[in-house]
Amino acid sequence: MIREQAGQSVSCQMTALDGSEFTGTVTVYVLGDAGTLVLGSVGSGICTHEGGGLHSYMPSAAETNYAVAAFQFRGTGAITRTKEYPTLTLTQQTAISVSAAGSNLTTFGDLYMDALDTELGSNDSAVLFTTARRQHAINEGVRQFCDLTECLKQRSTITVSSSAQEFDLNSTTVIAGGDFVRIADEGPAFKKYDTAGTAILTLAGSRDFPQREVPWLDAAEAGWRSTNVGMPQSWYLRDDAGAFYFGLDCPVDVSTSETAELIVPYVARPSSMTAEADIPFVLNGSARRDLNEYAQAAVHFAAHRLEKLRKDKEASDSQLQTFLGYVQRFLQAKRPKGPRSVRTAKSYFNDAMRGRVAEGERGPWWR
Repeated sequence: MIREQAGQSVSCQMTALDGSEFTGTVTVYVLGDAGTLVLGSVGSGICTHEGGGLHSYMPSAAETNYAVAAFQFRGTGAITRTKEYPTLTLTQQTAISVSAAGSNLTTFGDLYMDALDTELGSNDSAVLFTTARRQHAINEGVRQFCDLTECLKQRSTITVSSSAQEFDLNSTTVIAGGDFVRIADEGPAFKKYDTAGTAILTLAGSRDFPQREVPWLDAAEAGWRSTNVGMPQSWYLRDDAGAFYFGLDCPVDVSTSETAELIVPYVARPSSMTAEADIPFVLNGSARRDLNEYAQAAVHFAAHRLEKLRKDKEASDSQLQTFLGYVQRFLQAKRPKGPRSVRTAKSYFNDAMRGRVAEGERGPWWR
């Protein structure tokens, strides 16, 4: 579509003889990107006289699918005029209306072009700061920000069958998106359901479902490597060649009338942006709008990388510090609001009163 008008090309035609308003028939010829001048395809190129010598022509989509479209207005006895318009292609218009202009979100093009030009003090995109280098640096900046802040998280629900014990987090059959980076700080949970779908067991948190190291299990849990099924009490992580396993301290006992699942929250790796209208911080096709104000962080990281090409260590370090400032700003914003109190993670007295300690309230430990 044409940027300047709502899809229309208009021209005020004048009579060649005396300069008066021309009200006769005006025909349009179209030229796209220095191609061939051809008769307008809509209505044989015949314009609509809007009055006062103003003639309009509504081009077809194909006639505006160029970087620049020129419309030449001709009329017998009238002065020929040509109007030239920068345009948006159909693909660009669709992308921008959905992801950028319609939602006021920063685009990939905004970041690696204008924003990066400002930080580098240069609009060079062909010699030192090539477009490919700019784009790579911006994508790296987004990934670094996501890694340091854990701002992009997902949850994967893994079905646990009877006798299952380990799950490869690098496998797309376990993490469908193949975007696993590491377990998120909130930790995993294990759930077991009866035939009605009611949860009959939930394990979560550092007390009921703690993480253990394999050497710790070897020393403290004799027989954990056996094939005997049971209910898990802890979980561990183990890498082996190209696999990265999430494991339970025993194979799971799931009867035919039960189902079980693991809920694994993890830090996700953002996919690389490629098109100008792409936007940062997108997971599963949905944009994290609340992170838009941190998009500039990727620009500072990119400038940090690209300044090294100019051997300007001071400028590179300065840009890195600004990037890290955005990281700290995000982490500060995540902190709980309001006053906080300190309390013990576990109340042995309450556990005893609820019957969770064998000796109960007469136990010698609290006297």
